[in-house]
Order: sequence, then C-alpha cells, then structure tokens
Amino acid sequence: MRKEIVVLGAGKIGRGSVGLFFTEAGWQVDFYGHNPQKMARLAEKGFYETRDDLGQTKRVEGFRVLECEDDHELVEALGRVNVCAIAAYEGAFPSMAASIGRAVQSRSDAGFEEPLNVMLCVNDVHCYETVDAGIRAQLDEKATAYYERNVGLCYVMVMSLGGTPSPDDDPWLVLTSSDPLLTVDADTWHGERIEVPHTTFAPRGRAMIVRKVFCGNMSHAMRAFVGHAKGMSYMDDGILDDPWSNWINGNAFDEALFAVTSECEFDPDELEEYRKEQEKEIKPAHDPFTRVGNSPDKKLSYDNRFVWPMRMCAKHGRLPYFLALGCAYGLLFLVDTMEGESRPETREEVEALVERICGLTHEGEGMLRDLVVDSYLAIPETGLMPQGR
Repeated sequence: MRKEIVVLGAGKIGRGSVGLFFTEAGWQVDFYGHNPQKMARLAEKGFYETRDDLGQTKRVEGFRVLECEDDHELVEALGRVNVCAIAAYEGAFPSMAASIGRAVQSRSDAGFEEPLNVMLCVNDVHCYETVDAGIRAQLDEKATAYYERNVGLCYVMVMSLGGTPSPDDDPWLVLTSSDPLLTVDADTWHGERIEVPHTTFAPRGRAMIVRKVFCGNMSHAMRAFVGHAKGMSYMDDGILDDPWSNWINGNAFDEALFAVTSECEFDPDELEEYRKEQEKEIKPAHDPFTRVGNSPDKKLSYDNRFVWPMRMCAKHGRLPYFLALGCAYGLLFLVDTMEGESRPETREEVEALVERICGLTHEGEGMLRDLVVDSYLAIPETGLMPQGR
C-alpha cells in the first residue's frame, strides 16, 4: 500500500486528528482546502502544533499543501493514493465529491485496479449519500462498475478534539484530547487495513455515527443552548455541574438513545458500555458556546440532532418531551446569536419559527411542532429567558 493520504479539509479534524496520526505513522500527508489564501499560509508556515488536555504539545511537519486555486493537482493525487479523508464542512461535500469522481474516472480509464478508501471524518449521517451521488455524477458506465468494485466510502467516528485555543495562541494550534480515537467502518473498507496510531476498525460504521450525532453531539449542543439561557458563555462556566441542566440533558439523552436503538440494532453489552462511557466525569474545557452550538439552524433542522430523534421517538411510541425542550432552548440560542434573527413574541411567531427552522409543520408533525412551541413559550417561567434582542 502506498503510504500517502490526501486530506480534503485542513481544519481541526483534518490537522488535529487525521494529519497528526498519519504523520506519526510515517505517511506522506497532502492537504487540500477550499480557501487558497489560507492554504498558502499553511504551506508557507510549514508546520503546525497540537496540544492535548494534559498539556502535551506535538509538532506536525513534512506535509504538502496541494494547489488549491483549482482541483487539477488534487485529482492527480487522488489518482495514485489508496486513502483519502474528507474532513470538511457539509457545504464542501459536493465539490470534493466531484473531484474524487474525476479521479475515479481517471483511475478506471488507466486500468488502475487498486482500492481507494474515502474516510468520511465528519459528524453528518447523510454525508455518504451526498458524496456517493457526487462521485457517481462524474462517471461513465465502465467507471461506475470500477467505483463499485474498488472504492470504499467509510464512515469514521472522530473522538479527539478539545476546546478552542486562546487568542494568544498560535492560530494554527489545534487542541485535542489525550485519548484520541478514529474508528473506521470495517464493513465498507476495501483491501488492506491501515495501521495508524489511534485508529481502529469496527463494523456498522453508520450506526455508530447515528448514535454519536443524535446522542453524544446532541447532548453537547444542548449543554450550550441551556448554558446560554443561564447567562453563561463557556463550557467551563459551570453548566456541566448544574443539577437542573444535568437532569434535562440526561433525560434528553435517554430519549435520543431510545430513538437510535429503535432504528439501529446494537448489542446490549455494547450499549451498556456506551452508557458507562457517557456517564464518565467530563473535564470542562474553555470551549465557547458559539463554537459548540455553531450553526444552530443546521443542528435544529428536520434530519439533524434534535428533530430526527424526536421524530423517531414519536414513530416508536415515546413522547420526546426533553428533546423538544432542548430544541426550544436551541431556538432561543439561534435567535440570540444569528444575524437577522429576532425573538418571536407571539405563539404564531414561534410556530412560524419552528416550521421554518425545524421543518415541523401542522400538516406533517403537528404534535411535535406544538411540543416545541409550548416548550419555548414556557422558558420565561423557568427564569431562564436572558435579556437579549
């Protein structure tokens, strides 16, 4: 296997997880990003550092930055490697998938019968479909057969990120955890498995991502939403020790886990181990709610962190009261932090907000819509409606 990886995206996951681990394993790392100016600055700097929650700092160097003004050099690199990773935001998926598709067409034309594994290092349960469709759109009939034979799209569960560096830190510094892990979907991987530090393989990758996004990531976002309502700004301001927040968050987690396990099959022992992991004491990081709750409109959308498990709870006969409460606090966070938004003042305005952001309509899921609306309207009664715009 050629020990070279193309990393599409040079953010926290791209640099702090994939780039670090593969560099430590002796691989050549090639970065590609959609901001040519930023990528040029990274190339000029020639290195970056990571720092874990125990204070250990690592220097990463020896990587290459591909030409980012267009994708010619990217397609060429993708035409020769066995592994690439997508570690970017959702908006970049289509164009990155198109570049991978052009490389797959080139590999097919050249008769290059070696596997290409695309590691989907993103917290998005729908990325597989987006990337798959984007690749297929570039392929002729022969290349489509080649793609199905030789290319693996592999969900990757990323567990390694820390908080946000302080303004005094190097802007390229990435904060990480001291026990990082990349878990790669073994079911869709093609060919020889890689041996890279902090990287392992496990079956049912999609199910793991579904559980992580709708249980773990939902819970993390809910902390930020409720913390904002309590007048806090950072994860280490006390939200992790707040009894009421822990109570509603724990119940929302249980509802989400019910939704996930109703849709995906998990071994009972595995679920018990997962519960224990989630119940471990969390060391609070100086992580701003603006980052944890970033893009609240996406997090609160129809197929995302709160509404999807609400819908699955309803589908399987459970009232998602606490998830709806978290959704309501998320809407408060949204109107307080996003430009162009203002707090609704009437029930009709709250209903319109829930329909627009969450996609819950009177004609579709009227019960769930009303549950979120009622939860939002009840927030002032808790004394947690902060002064805002």
